[in-house]
Amino acid sequence: MEIKNKYEITKEIISEFMKRAMRILVIYSFVIGAIALVLSVVLYRDGSRLLLGMVTASGVICLITGFIIVPYTVKEHMKQIEALHGKKKSQSSVTFTEEGIFLSEGDSSIKREYSNIIRVYETKNLWMLMFGKYIGIPVKKDAFTKGSEKEFRRLMKKVLPKNTKGMELL
Repeated sequence: MEIKNKYEITKEIISEFMKRAMRILVIYSFVIGAIALVLSVVLYRDGSRLLLGMVTASGVICLITGFIIVPYTVKEHMKQIEALHGKKKSQSSVTFTEEGIFLSEGDSSIKREYSNIIRVYETKNLWMLMFGKYIGIPVKKDAFTKGSEKEFRRLMKKVLPKNTKGMELL
């Protein structure tokens, strides 16, 4: 069985991928920033000005990080794609077989083993096969050129390790 997924790599795909992959980092940034600002109020009442300044600055930095980390990462990723491919559109082709995943983009291609996938995410338009916290392969739901999303899900249930997080989404 062979399933193919082919799509143009766009800012929207990268953005959707990064928003989901970095969700925990963004949440932590907001939570730590909020805690720091609440602690700042307590420190203000106690009169500890130096500590107040450090904690307030830390809180503000965490909150700003939560807001800018995803857009900044998307921007940098798009710069890398442009550096690799120039102004021409970058096409990604992912082929799934029982032997592995074959990914090609431009003149580059790699083969990955299913055993390396540690997590599966689903977003509105993508399946995300993650090899690390922020590294993975986006699979566009409406871009199957051979096979279907249903066949893709069936194959993933068969070939992914049983301890892969997110298997219940398939």
